[in-house]
Amino acid sequence: MKTNFTMSLGVLGFAALAGCATQPAAVPPSLADALARQGVGPVDNINYVDEHGQPMSAPEFVAQVSRSRQFLVTRARDDRARDVTLRLRPANYHAFNGLKIGEAWPRFRLTRLDGTPVDNKALEGRYTLVNFYTAASAASAADVPRLNALAERRKDLNLLAVTADSDADARTFADTNRFAWPVATGGDQLAKQIGIDAYPSLALFDPQGRLVAAMGRVDDADTLASWLGQKTGTVRVASPDPANRPALIDFRTCDRPAYPSDEVRAKHTGTVKLNFLVGVDGAIRKAEIRSSSGYPALDQAALAALSRYRFTPGTSAGVPAEKWSPVQYVWSFE
Repeated sequence: MKTNFTMSLGVLGFAALAGCATQPAAVPPSLADALARQGVGPVDNINYVDEHGQPMSAPEFVAQVSRSRQFLVTRARDDRARDVTLRLRPANYHAFNGLKIGEAWPRFRLTRLDGTPVDNKALEGRYTLVNFYTAASAASAADVPRLNALAERRKDLNLLAVTADSDADARTFADTNRFAWPVATGGDQLAKQIGIDAYPSLALFDPQGRLVAAMGRVDDADTLASWLGQKTGTVRVASPDPANRPALIDFRTCDRPAYPSDEVRAKHTGTVKLNFLVGVDGAIRKAEIRSSSGYPALDQAALAALSRYRFTPGTSAGVPAEKWSPVQYVWSFE
């Protein structure tokens, strides 16, 4: 008796018939370059999941990536299976697996696009913010306006963009996007030593070259400025007229807000925007939540803690005046 059977061939790849050679999985063209840069060659099967590990179809996954979402690559433990899983990267994700907070970054020597060398010694003495990026990531280009705005606001920082792209590709990226940061190429080995597995990623180092904090892509210029203010102990607020400025918070006057234990277990993160009405004596007259982080416990913890900080009174016509101080606090894991 002859038996008929049918087999469904999905868009993710082809199932192998017993005794037949397995065909490589089909890789969506829009992901091919990014996978190649991460060393992913021909594979038998590709699984797509969201940030929570829930399965997605290839078109759904590609649609998310096209909207500047990044993804992580996980290989099967059994290399013979040649299976990989592509997982959407959470918005607040950063990965510096080879370097812990407080550790000094590896010794390095790179060359900027203008031909000048840069190494650890050249960056000592000031906080250094490093942007690890690749031109293949749509998010890298999307972050440029916010990073350029930061360069204007924080002249006190060393800024350095590091890429594994070729000089030609890096120059094209910088020219096309009008990237104002100094760009150093040949950064693939440094990225591997630090343990970066997602681009773009930001790393902040102290004046002694030790890692202070890291974060993933830039959500907005104000959030980045607030994050840096918290980590460096200073807050820079651009004011067109120093005689008329808002009240300013000094993040150095108190310990950072304590992360509520329930929120830590739930891995909740977010940015809460607060408003403080500050009197001419620097005392808080009123405090309110302008924009929630999405988690009331985080909002209240930030409000209670920041209310204990000292403020510098605002000014009008050069004299102290009662004014509002807008403050952002970024809850993130390090």
